Amino acid sequence: MVDRKKIIRESKQRCQQSGLKPDRKRLPKIISQRNLVKKQSVHQHLIDAVIPYMTLMAETFQECGSILALVDEKCCILKLSGPEETLLSRKKLGLIEGTSLREEHAGTNAAALCLKTKKPFYLMGNEYFFKLLQQGSCFAAPIIINGHAIGAIIIVHPRKVGHPHTFALVQTLAQLIGREYEGTKQGNLVVSICNLLNTGVVVAEKSGEVWYVNTRARRILGIKKRLNIIDHFNLNIFSSANISNEVVYSKHKRQTFLVTRKYYNDKFLFLFEPIEDELEKKNKIKTALAPYDFRDIIGLDIIKRKARDLAVQDVNILIVGESGTGKELFAAAIHNASSRAGARFIVVNCAAIPETLFESELFGYMQGAFTDARSDRIGRIEYASGGTLFLDEIGEMPLNIQTKLLRVIEDKCVTPLGGNKPKNIDVRFVFATNRNLENLVLQKRFREDLYYRINSPVIRIPPLRERKGEIPELVDSFILRIRNDHKRFVTGLDKNTISKLIEYHYPGNVRELQGILKSAYLTCRQDRIKLDDLEIPEDNGSVHLKDRLVDCAVSIIKERLQINKSNVKATARDLGISPRTIYRYFKK
Repeated sequence: MVDRKKIIRESKQRCQQSGLKPDRKRLPKIISQRNLVKKQSVHQHLIDAVIPYMTLMAETFQECGSILALVDEKCCILKLSGPEETLLSRKKLGLIEGTSLREEHAGTNAAALCLKTKKPFYLMGNEYFFKLLQQGSCFAAPIIINGHAIGAIIIVHPRKVGHPHTFALVQTLAQLIGREYEGTKQGNLVVSICNLLNTGVVVAEKSGEVWYVNTRARRILGIKKRLNIIDHFNLNIFSSANISNEVVYSKHKRQTFLVTRKYYNDKFLFLFEPIEDELEKKNKIKTALAPYDFRDIIGLDIIKRKARDLAVQDVNILIVGESGTGKELFAAAIHNASSRAGARFIVVNCAAIPETLFESELFGYMQGAFTDARSDRIGRIEYASGGTLFLDEIGEMPLNIQTKLLRVIEDKCVTPLGGNKPKNIDVRFVFATNRNLENLVLQKRFREDLYYRINSPVIRIPPLRERKGEIPELVDSFILRIRNDHKRFVTGLDKNTISKLIEYHYPGNVRELQGILKSAYLTCRQDRIKLDDLEIPEDNGSVHLKDRLVDCAVSIIKERLQINKSNVKATARDLGISPRTIYRYFKK
């Protein structure tokens, strides 16, 4: 407990020892007006926090003649408030803004002892060292932020004995001002961050008067601080209903905006983003360069390591995986990690080309090769020369084209349809399939010689249901990509939604997850995606144990067949099953 009498006594002793005279007629003004303005500017956040309480106390102090003062951490008066007559009488004593109340300047006083002890303090009458102050009393409380006294609030009473509740009042004011100061600092931090954002940020009073507007909002909305924007839009954006990702039309700018509103510090905070016509941007012809690298592939670290090792070797690669697992992603990443990275990356989906056009698409044709061949045209294989040709869904390629492709791979030359002279090519082939090529070979639907030619090395991508631990990371990555493509104020997913996504089976694999997230993102009416926003088929949420066992058995058989170079009898012998069992599993 503070020994008030002892502290006052020791303070007076220090004043005497320093040579201060108790009968001084006026307090010294220590700093110039210019320096005072600088100090007030440095402590503007603190002054802003105090002003509302000075205004609040003005009427009360009018009756009792008290003054409310704010001092900084060095005990310099930053702000004074009170009745004009009282302020004028105190001014004659030197008690004005800019005056130092430090002990070595103003003798023993409550403000100095309050900051010295970091405790609330009061003085009455002859407890002051200077006689000019002994006609009144003073109550002071420090404003503590993170354990530091950044200043003090003082009530100067004109009588020697103040009201008994004044000491409690000043302590309450100090606490309230401290909270207000921290809120003001946070608010200014928010303002600083908003100024860095490329989103239009507006903070407005409930009346519609703009309290803050960042640079981008000024530009896209054409509004300024203190203007009223309540009639700027076709919808009432100040209604009581929540506003999240609402599309509004600005009558002032004649443009459509996406808007989200939050309640902030007794005001409305709006986020605005113009909705532009991006049709032209979306329809631009894609460059022939590969659009992805290994950084775009989430998880699958062991498989990525293998793919990187193969990428630097100029060999053809087969990528195997279910539909939607990301085979094209791997193909593009392999191209970009190879010595061919600066050259063309050409994608051919074998399942999308009509059988009658296959040969001309891949190998090209000479003028007159058929009725509509009015000029020479190079095929995809020749066009990819120097780079990489990605043949997706290779299992769908017609048998007659497979024969010609095998010749191209082995001879490294291509002969256009209707031509006689082979053209040398330098192409790296990356093949992909979601089909069981071994089974297709057994069914005579895929050439055995081509299969052996492309079957090594192989990259196998597991389905999403076998790597569910990577789903949260995939979700974060997809949300970021979707946010970059679509203008909506959606920050992410809640925990229950993530759990639901992890439980799902994903017959469409990663592509299906991406589609589910995109649909939820575009229709979400809150700032976070919730369970209600997800569109997941109920009947696919679980996998029967029997189906899983079949999948595992097929996977084991595939692996052993690869080791035995598709020798069914050897594989059956190694696994202790009959060749007929192997064929039965592949039929399933």
